[in-house]
Amino acid sequence: MNPKDMQPEHKVSVLVNKLDFNSEIRVIRDEYLLIDLIVVNEKIVNFPKNVSVSIVYFDEGEKLYVWNDVQIVPVKFKDGNRYHKISMPIEEGKKYNRRRHFRLYVGEEMRVDLMKGMEKLSIMPIIKDVSASGFCFIYQEDLDIGHRVKLFFESEEEKKPIEFSGKVVRIQHNENLNSNMYGCSIFDPAGTLGKMINAIQQKKLSEKSGSVKDRNKDRDS
Repeated sequence: MNPKDMQPEHKVSVLVNKLDFNSEIRVIRDEYLLIDLIVVNEKIVNFPKNVSVSIVYFDEGEKLYVWNDVQIVPVKFKDGNRYHKISMPIEEGKKYNRRRHFRLYVGEEMRVDLMKGMEKLSIMPIIKDVSASGFCFIYQEDLDIGHRVKLFFESEEEKKPIEFSGKVVRIQHNENLNSNMYGCSIFDPAGTLGKMINAIQQKKLSEKSGSVKDRNKDRDS
């Protein structure tokens, strides 16, 4: 895809390693794009020059195209609003395949309530991953598609677990673990889980940037 064919109001994702930040294009010029300012926990996300940044563009048919090694900085535009500014890529974008929502690997035990009528069973399975639209957990017992569940998601930023109600939508048996992996959708109209995932990604980005700076300092000293 020719970068000049990108259109305002289309969705983009900014990728840094395994971190994923969603935004939308607002202004297009020959030299640059302006996208909605990416903010996490009321702080503007900075993308250091020493990390590789890619952008993924969603076209009319929701096909995805990616450009790698782009420059992105926060700016104040002449309309008085703040945006993230992306230098217009030169080469054509390549087709890109991925799941609709970024999945954050967890690999830890967290509480999940299994709801059946008025009955509730609390378990502590391994949560494989979470996304803005659902989560996946590992559990030996058999559950059915549609079984109601409730995840108590824990993070360092929150003082207590946050509850997310949902249901089982996918089942995959894992013979090596003699268990089932249950993919669950959640009902989260406020987008709370997505915001929590963004905050975790921002923290990882800051930590990675700091470690790179420390290594460079040690090498130069």
